[in-house]
Amino acid sequence: MFYTIGTQELTPVPGTQWLAGGGGVGTCTTDEWEELPAWLRRAAQHQSGAIHFCKLERYPRYLMGTLHVPAKRQPGQHLVLAFYMFDGHLLFWDDSGTVVNFLQRQLAQPLRGRMSAGRVLCEFLLWLVDEDLTYLEEQESRIEDLEEAVLAGERKQLGAEILAVKKETSHLYRYYSHLTDMGQRLQESCGSFFEAEDSTIFGLFADRAARLQSETQVQREYAAQVQELYQAQIGIRQNDIMKVLTIVTTIFLPLTLIAGWYGMNFLHMPELSWTYGYPAVIFVSILVVAGCICLFKSRKFW
Repeated sequence: MFYTIGTQELTPVPGTQWLAGGGGVGTCTTDEWEELPAWLRRAAQHQSGAIHFCKLERYPRYLMGTLHVPAKRQPGQHLVLAFYMFDGHLLFWDDSGTVVNFLQRQLAQPLRGRMSAGRVLCEFLLWLVDEDLTYLEEQESRIEDLEEAVLAGERKQLGAEILAVKKETSHLYRYYSHLTDMGQRLQESCGSFFEAEDSTIFGLFADRAARLQSETQVQREYAAQVQELYQAQIGIRQNDIMKVLTIVTTIFLPLTLIAGWYGMNFLHMPELSWTYGYPAVIFVSILVVAGCICLFKSRKFW
């Protein structure tokens, strides 16, 4: 799909007319890429592999950007696309249909103010992060729930959930960091590949990405604190278990000594033939257990 840029609107045109015109916006899939000029196909050959992060590269004839957008609420899924800016033309490479949906939205609701390729690109980038602040608020609520669950000891297997949140916030932080750098470099490209008036809107996008990056950094630190709290709670539970085991061992150690002593069954042990020998051993054992318990209580070991 190809469009020429009017004063405040986009007009659909054939691909050949779009390339011959003075500028416009277009989107194509991998299969449609073969219909483009040879120099542009060669420029995009290195994009046949996977795109793993957002970046912007500047060449003498064109500007190239790649986007690796994490899918919100779908861990592990990503939106991958690229864009090229040359001779007033903005061309997207997208197999997902995301750019087409955006352009159709723009056709239904034209932008206010003067339209340009840089304005369309910036509006698309702003559209990608439009609801991200709401998602980050949901992430923060999720971290708070995990923190409350750790303190309450409601669930035992929280380590995997905390680690998943920590990884996701780290990925989002890198994503917004790359977007911030991209916005700044796009702003620097105004006057050469974009109109000078587009510098303001690219600066707006860079500022928004920087705020999202800052918010994500706060959540990274929060998630790390919750993970440390979880490890501390595990340590406390382990200490409680060791305390119980130590108390039990200390109580039964004297009883083991008594049992071992009289279990030797030597012939000349008068207690073995004494009428009250067995009740005496029971009494001594009870006395030892009671004495140990009183000692632990007085020392606040229990």
